[in-house]
Amino acid sequence: MAQQHKLTKKDLKEPDSLQRFGGRMVAFLDANRALVFGIVGLVLALLVGSWLWTESEHRKWQEMEKLYFEMEKLQKRQQTEPDENVTSQMQALLKEFSDGPQKIRAQLLMAETFFEKSDYDSAIQEYTLVMQQARRNSLNYVLAQKGLAYAHEAKKDFQKAVEIYKSIIDSSSDFPLFYIHMGLVRCYEALNDPQNANLMLREMKNKFPSHPDLEKVDRKLRQLE
Repeated sequence: MAQQHKLTKKDLKEPDSLQRFGGRMVAFLDANRALVFGIVGLVLALLVGSWLWTESEHRKWQEMEKLYFEMEKLQKRQQTEPDENVTSQMQALLKEFSDGPQKIRAQLLMAETFFEKSDYDSAIQEYTLVMQQARRNSLNYVLAQKGLAYAHEAKKDFQKAVEIYKSIIDSSSDFPLFYIHMGLVRCYEALNDPQNANLMLREMKNKFPSHPDLEKVDRKLRQLE
């Protein structure tokens, strides 16, 4: 059986390792008081600065969400009571946005409003601005592309619309493409190109066999026969 070490008076008088470490730490802090206070002050300043920045960004986000909500209300009013002044008010609100995702959403809303008013040139301008700012193939980018294609189609610039519709289809995005294909078919028909319209419709039957609007494709095919 192992013998237990008996504590002596000498053992009790000698400081243990924790006490020795604590003593050295106190001595270090006392000798480097200015450095320690400086580090503590810097850490506190960073924490406070980070908190203030987060609060500022949150307030800014809330303010822009309010602006977007006001734009949405104006757009709905424009849909029921068309008024040139409503569009001007929306443009004024848009100028108050800071650059970023919320501004891009507001620009898409503005472009949609122009389109609904048949102001296709202004819609094209706004959609183009979104495409310049949004990340390529992101949802906002593709939404702007789609709006741009619709605007060119509405202007009867069918060839330009075809180019944009094709670009959306050829992109690697996961954007729903059934109605993009339908837009392409409409443009081919407007360009008196039944062959490409027919090819696109048959491609749609293969790509979207379970789509709820597939009957529209079958109906178009029968019309082209």
